[in-house]
Amino acid sequence: MTNYLEYFIPKFFSEGNPEFITSAELSRLSSKILKYAGSPFNRNTSKQTGSKRRAELFYSVFKGLESSVRNIKLPAFSGEKDFKQDSFLTDVNTNEFNSEDQKIDLSKLNKCRDKIDSFIVSFTIKFIILKEEIKPEETIDCIDTIQKVFNKQKIKPIILSFAIFEYYLRIYNPFIYSQLLDGREVLFGEDLFLKVKQPDYYFYRKSLIEETSNVLLFPQKKSLFLQNSIRHFIQNGFNSKVKRGLFLKLYLEKSILEPGFNRCFDECKKSYPQYVQQINDIINNYNLVNEDQLSFNTYNLLKNFSSDINKSLPDPAKTQN
Repeated sequence: MTNYLEYFIPKFFSEGNPEFITSAELSRLSSKILKYAGSPFNRNTSKQTGSKRRAELFYSVFKGLESSVRNIKLPAFSGEKDFKQDSFLTDVNTNEFNSEDQKIDLSKLNKCRDKIDSFIVSFTIKFIILKEEIKPEETIDCIDTIQKVFNKQKIKPIILSFAIFEYYLRIYNPFIYSQLLDGREVLFGEDLFLKVKQPDYYFYRKSLIEETSNVLLFPQKKSLFLQNSIRHFIQNGFNSKVKRGLFLKLYLEKSILEPGFNRCFDECKKSYPQYVQQINDIINNYNLVNEDQLSFNTYNLLKNFSSDINKSLPDPAKTQN
């Protein structure tokens, strides 16, 4: 799923390189993903070229993932933690989603509308869930159409089946379940989110712990803190990323974890008022501070932050003993 979401989908929608180079890279990624999924990959049997070859490769990955997740028995909800409607990402920058380049001309999807079960969007993500009973060639044509409609938009849709959608929300990233619970729009089709059972609280803990390496490495991403990019970073992504790290700190140090953004941030205000004040100062005053100072303040905050989290991790030597 990680390779599919972070590498395959961006490459699938990419432009600028010759098509044969893009197809070769997608073929390499397809082989890697299907190997992980335990599905075969027939590299040299296709007669398709151009965008249809892209769509064909997408279809092979799509079906391989679907086959893989169907072999996973999704756990029943343990009832350990029941939560009301709230969002883990309530305060993301909604202007990005509502900007002109993000508006969707749904008429361009009319030719494959009957192949789509559901089109669900929130502020940070788009899901296109395809019907499972359609023929392979129809699915490939639909995927090709979706690529052409969304290739110039910043937020690309995640194309999946209901089985993959359910796995994504209940196991892979349950915080997105919380986000969709709080707010979503169904552009057409059925609201398939209503058919997904609440994730078990175990997977919220697992998902947050898996953020550890990203949070520790975040201060090393120097391109984000350069003077010519720091304001853009503060406007797009900083708020969500730094608070997600704050939630990890809260969980590691105090064993407190709330699936909902607002309730978890309220706990952070009680436990880490100084950090919350620093975050708010950066967000509220980034246009008033010069780039050098803003860059230093942001880097210093995240550096201290990652240092705290590193100290709260168990000592491997002591754990082994």
